[in-house]
Order: sequence, then structure tokens, then C-alpha cells
Amino acid sequence: MGILRGPPSSLESIITKYGPRVEGKHYVKPCIVEYKNKPIGYMQYYEIQESELIKYGYSEKQNVYGIDQFIGETELWGKGIGTSMILLILKYISTNENASRVVLEVKNTNVRAISCYEKCGFRKVQTLNDNFYLMEWEI
Repeated sequence: MGILRGPPSSLESIITKYGPRVEGKHYVKPCIVEYKNKPIGYMQYYEIQESELIKYGYSEKQNVYGIDQFIGETELWGKGIGTSMILLILKYISTNENASRVVLEVKNTNVRAISCYEKCGFRKVQTLNDNFYLMEWEI
């Protein structure tokens, strides 16, 4: 599962990474988050690939989706926007995809994000690499 660790370093690397996603030629579906008609963040959702399913302990036949997201405008943190955007994408995935659950990885020290995810119905299911939790939301 991809964790957004920072922006790519050049326009060329951005085009290489995100171009196929924007063009619909990649399994990851990108979304720009807008608030009051202004872009403030990014979300992506995707079907978890077979190697990741096995790593997380799921059956290869389960249809598990992953999400990643961030709000880039720090003055908007703590206002419930993250909770709203996650609930919206969960509703979209549960309505439009044949998913059995949605998972995400979160750094175990990111208390704000963990609290948000728990408000949205996610629960911690395992520790990954001693620094991250795998959290799960069942449909």
C-alpha cells in the first residue's frame, strides 16, 4: 500500500507517477479535495493488489480497497474536514465498488489521523514495521 511520504521532487517525476492515474491507466484512482471551491488536499483509492493482500493476511479472493489522503492546508486541520472527506470516500467505495473492507496505513505517532480514522469507523488490526498501524473499515 502506498503511503504518501512527500511530493515527488521534479515535474517529470510527478508526471511519471501521477500521469497514468489521471489518464485512468492505473489501478489507483486520484481525487483532488476541494473546500469552498479551493483545492486543499488529495485522496486516492485503489483495490489492494494480491501481494499486499497476502502481506496483510487477507485471502487473495477478498476485494479489499485502500485509501490514502492528506489535507495540505494546515490551517484547516482539526476542523472535521478530514473526517468528512474520508466518510465521503467510504460511502463512494461501498456504493460503487464490490469491496469487502477498506484499509489504510497510518504512522503510529500520528494521533490526529488515528483519532479521525477511528471516528470514521476504522479499527487498528495490526502493527506494521514497528512504526505503522494497519487500520480496517468493514463494509
